[in-house]
Amino acid sequence: MKRCGSTLLWLLALCLGPPAWAQCSRPLKVGVSALGWSVFEEKGQLRGMVPDLMRELEARSGCTLSLQFRPRARVQLEFMSGQLDLMPASVASAEREAAGHYVPYAATAHDLLLRAEAPKGIDSMAKLLAAESVTVGLVRGVALGPRLAPGIARLSE
Repeated sequence: MKRCGSTLLWLLALCLGPPAWAQCSRPLKVGVSALGWSVFEEKGQLRGMVPDLMRELEARSGCTLSLQFRPRARVQLEFMSGQLDLMPASVASAEREAAGHYVPYAATAHDLLLRAEAPKGIDSMAKLLAAESVTVGLVRGVALGPRLAPGIARLSE
């Protein structure tokens, strides 16, 4: 089942310039979901860094990349079951490595948006865990990576 990752590696290699033999046998399905400035919908059009990157890959490779806009948990399930070829803007996990290859293409930081009523000064996982009055919403099945996993486990208790 390493087909997803090898496709992503191949497409990313095309960013450096497609070889003369590059061709796709079919359109590739790319799962995307609303992720702040990375992906958002505006007037019925997908905008942001990820759609821009996918359009550039499409132009340079000559391949057709079909963006499939879905909730994040559904994108992950469809990628894991082989219904999607690419899942950009993702965090590496053992489960995802079993279905494809994780290829980092951008540096990111996790953001946490707090309501105005939340205690001031929460700027780390330790302070978030210590703030008993704060409730955090998490999407079931969405892995946020090994660095945040211990804190997420504590929040889920």
